[in-house]
Amino acid sequence: MLYLLTFVPSYVEWELRELSRRGVPLCVVLPAPWPRASMWDRITGLDRDAAGAFDIRTADFHAWLTQPARSLARPGAAMLARLSRQRPRVTARLAGRCLREGAVRYLLAAGWLVEQLARDDVGRVHAHFATDAACVGALLAELLGVPFTVTTHASDIFVPRDRRRLRRLLTRASRVFTISSFNRAHLERVVGVEIRRRVRVLHLGVDVEALPRWSPAPDHFGIVSTASGLGEKKGVPVLIEACRLLKARGLHFRCEVCGSDPRGQRVAEARRLVRERGLAGEVSLLGAVPWRTAQALVSRSSVFVHPSLETPEGDMDGIPVSLMEAMGIGVPVVASRLSGIPELIDDGRTGLLVPPGDARALADAVERLARQPALAAAIARQARQRVREEFCLTRYVDRLLDVWREPASPDGDRAATRTSWGTDG
Repeated sequence: MLYLLTFVPSYVEWELRELSRRGVPLCVVLPAPWPRASMWDRITGLDRDAAGAFDIRTADFHAWLTQPARSLARPGAAMLARLSRQRPRVTARLAGRCLREGAVRYLLAAGWLVEQLARDDVGRVHAHFATDAACVGALLAELLGVPFTVTTHASDIFVPRDRRRLRRLLTRASRVFTISSFNRAHLERVVGVEIRRRVRVLHLGVDVEALPRWSPAPDHFGIVSTASGLGEKKGVPVLIEACRLLKARGLHFRCEVCGSDPRGQRVAEARRLVRERGLAGEVSLLGAVPWRTAQALVSRSSVFVHPSLETPEGDMDGIPVSLMEAMGIGVPVVASRLSGIPELIDDGRTGLLVPPGDARALADAVERLARQPALAAAIARQARQRVREEFCLTRYVDRLLDVWREPASPDGDRAATRTSWGTDG
């Protein structure tokens, strides 16, 4: 089993470790040092050289997608010639198709990976996020004659760089996993109802037993939010405005926001906004925080807030894993009624939902939990149980393996029926 990724967020690492624990042989291929991948390594603490349970390799397939076209002419022609000698029919077919679709770079990257993996017995290619790596992975799978599957998340399908390319990718995958029923409906609108038989909804899962337990700090009311990347859809300015309202109402609190962008421009802008609102004593922008440290901060908070919103371009979160983690820790949560989040949070029972972008409603919900500790404790208890039963890691991996074992559909696995899942390498 080959995972082709551009970075490894914590939830993908859990997935890999659980698959490995169950005896699935794994090889994970990541781009050679690349800014976004490096940032996620720092956050998750992943050590590529000491992953232990599975084989992590770095390969500069991303260079084929970013180098100037002039520099690719000679090595690309030589590679296609070698592929044509090894796999004449499939190479000719894919070369013609990629020329028509403007996807030759993806084919060159896939061909290069074929050579790097020459000694490996790859039985399936899987990717997370329907982006460049997935496009390369789909062609790699065709060259190798094995199934290709992809897990879609949020921005990769809500604001794709090229909608036609997204449609092609998803219609050529043997199975498409997506993290919410909301996403499935979106994919049917974007790709067409014919995608329905290929799509499987798999809610991501967390290892509840490995999470810290809720132990709020006794000396203050603590609000914590994690906003990886600090993009517009994370709604950090909405949270800052809600904090201004809470301060005006006389609530004594501390709010800590984890997250930064690679260049630090967004976190600097958020800190400026905090100063302008007179919240320097109440709100702290912590920047990029290691995953385990963020979990510890959440476990000591009084409430976890995720004020996400939909951007004018249509980007939004899916079902944020940070919400699953907070609920699994046993912290009461407040989140936006948006995208797939209501599939995780039952409003009033396992958390509180507010309209996206509504700072006043967000402040009202946080204040309600602050003023009603019995309600907060009941929500926290029920939230943890909800995640343990419906969004746990083992349940998620069970379903993932079940779908991989499904018999090939007449057209879905047409390029890749060499092996069943039980013997995939």
